[in-house]
Amino acid sequence: MKLYKYFRAYLWEKIIRDQKIRFSQPSVLNDPFEMQAIYESLAEDLDVVTRLKDEYDLDTVTNEALAENFAQILGDLGRQIPNDWLLTLAAMSRPMAPLLVNPILDFTTAFVGREITKSLDNGVGVFSLSEKCDDLLMWAHYADSHHGVVIGFENTHPFFDQRNHDDDPFRLLKPVEYSQSRPRVKGLNLDDLVAALTLKSEEWAYEKEWRFLQALSLANEIDENGADTIFLFDYPADSVSEIIIGCRTDNLIRQEIIEYVFSEELYSHVNIFLAELSESEFKVELKKVDRS
Repeated sequence: MKLYKYFRAYLWEKIIRDQKIRFSQPSVLNDPFEMQAIYESLAEDLDVVTRLKDEYDLDTVTNEALAENFAQILGDLGRQIPNDWLLTLAAMSRPMAPLLVNPILDFTTAFVGREITKSLDNGVGVFSLSEKCDDLLMWAHYADSHHGVVIGFENTHPFFDQRNHDDDPFRLLKPVEYSQSRPRVKGLNLDDLVAALTLKSEEWAYEKEWRFLQALSLANEIDENGADTIFLFDYPADSVSEIIIGCRTDNLIRQEIIEYVFSEELYSHVNIFLAELSESEFKVELKKVDRS
């Protein structure tokens, strides 16, 4: 299957000639709901108060023992919470545990959720592609009102599967799922966090989007563009199968792209198409450019 990237024509040299693509931080994408997951309270699943009542006499147990128990119950999250917090939580748990533990856990969950969101935004890049190359709205929104270009990739190319192991949730193309409900994250569940990056509102379903997630620390080039930091990654030319030039693309840029691609051995396998307006329907039709 081919997957397509829409872009503005002025970027053609960076993307096609230099073979660099941008992986974007979730916060710079055009959907304000990106990474706005609902972090569920740890207390809902852990039921800490019940556990404490079952295992301890809250009238005689020491604060240190209670704090240790909190850390065990909370697992990975417990190891991130300062010991002073745990001791304070333990002290307040005698005899007020039923009233105070769950609210404190709710606060901790919200705090950790914000920190996770910030860390993912600073550390994970998103490369978005679509199953569609002829969508009128996407040409308008992402390819400069049909003045831009679309590049088609082969989704089976090894570039799109760089996992370190079979269970690696990153470095692999994933289809975006669409829902009426926002993603929910329980604790530090990694699968939930990845799902939060690949779940969008049903309003976006027409895009038929796929996402390739990658660590921004692996970028081959970083451009500081004012307040915006752009992370660029190299891609192999043989992952490209076709290039489509918009129906309104400047004639000079159109000719430059055609001449460059047809003259480069790296792109000898790539087909070029011109998008043209249908004479009878509201759609664009693709006309193949002859190499001769």
